[in-house]
Amino acid sequence: MERRRSSLLIGLVALIGATLLLCFAPTLPVLIIGRLLQGFSASVTWVVGLTLLADTANKETVAQSFGYVSAASSLGTIIGPVLGGIMYQRVGYYPVFGLCFAFLGIDICLRFIIIEKKSAASWLEPPPTNSFQLQSPRESPLTEIPAPATSHPESKKLPAILTLWKSKRMLAAFWGDFVTATVMTSFDTTLTMFVKRTFHWSSLPAGLTFLALLLPTFLGPVLGMAADKYGARWISAIGIIIMIPPLILLKLVDHQSLNQMVLLCALLILIGLGAAMALTGLYAEYSKICDDMDAESPGSLGNNGGYAQSYGISEIAWALAGLIGPLMSGAIYESYGWGTLGWVLSIFCFVTVIPTILFINH
Repeated sequence: MERRRSSLLIGLVALIGATLLLCFAPTLPVLIIGRLLQGFSASVTWVVGLTLLADTANKETVAQSFGYVSAASSLGTIIGPVLGGIMYQRVGYYPVFGLCFAFLGIDICLRFIIIEKKSAASWLEPPPTNSFQLQSPRESPLTEIPAPATSHPESKKLPAILTLWKSKRMLAAFWGDFVTATVMTSFDTTLTMFVKRTFHWSSLPAGLTFLALLLPTFLGPVLGMAADKYGARWISAIGIIIMIPPLILLKLVDHQSLNQMVLLCALLILIGLGAAMALTGLYAEYSKICDDMDAESPGSLGNNGGYAQSYGISEIAWALAGLIGPLMSGAIYESYGWGTLGWVLSIFCFVTVIPTILFINH
């Protein structure tokens, strides 16, 4: 974990530098560069953090551990804009960034107190004994001649990342992760526009609508316990299935009334619940894939078990979803309407259920 801790510290320091660049950006190009660097450094800390959790968590309750991560991520997503908005309105621009630097400083301090699991295990090992023991002639090492070791030519191993991509389980987890993330990011572009046009809401209530999507993620630890008990396959598959009906029923929300507002929030809560179930199971599956592949072929994923590469693949899924989801959903919404967008996303989910049931194997 010395390497994990170092990677986290490097990522956090880079995040501070990128945030400084954003804070004092004099021109739009510099602002864009700062945002790109911020996204890259945040990806480093996210992937290494998940890898650290997979290294440390009890293998029997790994999904529950990732449930806490999901809940914490949602809490930050909710609190961040609220705190930033209040501070910007009350005390101005720079104090908002001051709050960011304060959180990053606390995070760096916490990284210094991380203790590697391997280091802790070595501290707990009993010290070697130096007591002298008499040996009989039969036990003397002088009388034992070791058998000559047979040398076998080592087969050329693929890099861990390529070995993971060859796995059907990994491809199924990647696709499920990508589709679920696409559903969630699609609302980033369209939900605010839809409620403004349909309900004539201002920015504040339009932004608060996202709470309906995020609130179910606070059930992450409970969903993780279910995934640990019943397996990621069924938790993830049921979650994806749960998203399909409310996505189709989004077309029923088409005019301004209290009932329509309640219906929209209820549908968004169901979509958020399904996404939380799917993602909790899939995050656990990423580490389980590495564990099973390493048990089947020790060393095939390297000395560290391939966790970093596995969660790097997850980050690729989210990056692609963050790029494709808003563009696709915005184009569909503007050209064909809110109901058609729900149908398209539901079809994506329906197709995803099949590989999830067939190949997700925790």
